[in-house]
Amino acid sequence: MFDFRYHALSLAAVLVALIIGVLLGAAIGDQEVISSANKRLRDGLQENVRTERAESDRLRAELALRRRFEESIFPTLVAERLDRRRVALVFAGPRNDAISTAVRDAIGPAGGELAFASELRPVLDVEGIATAAAGTQYERLAEDPTLADDLGRRIGVQLIQGGSGRLVRALRNEIFASSSGEIQGAEAAVIVRTPPPEGDSEVTMAFLDGLIAGLQSFDVPVVGVEETSTEPSQIPFYIERDLASVDNVDETSGRASLVLALAGSADGAYGTKRTADALLPDSLTRVPAP
Repeated sequence: MFDFRYHALSLAAVLVALIIGVLLGAAIGDQEVISSANKRLRDGLQENVRTERAESDRLRAELALRRRFEESIFPTLVAERLDRRRVALVFAGPRNDAISTAVRDAIGPAGGELAFASELRPVLDVEGIATAAAGTQYERLAEDPTLADDLGRRIGVQLIQGGSGRLVRALRNEIFASSSGEIQGAEAAVIVRTPPPEGDSEVTMAFLDGLIAGLQSFDVPVVGVEETSTEPSQIPFYIERDLASVDNVDETSGRASLVLALAGSADGAYGTKRTADALLPDSLTRVPAP
């Protein structure tokens, strides 16, 4: 009986050992399979990364070539379109140096001149304006904010008219946070609206609307611009006020659109955003009739 139990236990131990061996062997085999699969996956991913990097380098080189081409033909496309025209640049909000440079880079090759550049104060200083405008109806601006629209119109008119623009000269420090150039009149204007985070006050908004209306009263081109990265986009603001607009003034195509709009040869919304009517004005791409 003892021998039978001994043999039975021995057989059971052998069977258990065999089962454990099979399981261990399978586990080891699975690990090898998994390791092999991981290696193939890793090698595949590395090859994909190399392929994508090569494609990215190719596209980057093509983009750089396209930009060089655009920049090289830009002066020819816009040559003399703004022959000796004086352009006023008005920032309705914080000044953006990149946009200022883009505007200069657009009008310079076209033969134009950035005659006056300014940054409106984010909040209209009604008290300061009332004091500086003593002897005029605007000395009551603090008590009667409805005068803001009319004041804006007068300032817009005098920016274009120049000459005897006494009011804008008298209120220059109260209206503009910064300005450069002389107020000697202009044949076109560029508006850049970048509203402050807290939003425009009603008085400031009324003044800006009046200013735009004043600029437009001489039937000169007035164009609203922004960069491709501007958020939120101000193109709807420009469209509501019947302004031509360019939403990609930081790109060569946008600068070309700006020149055409300032020359009076385009009055739509141009650029790459959903609000654009076209990338470029028809007057730039149209083939002359034989």
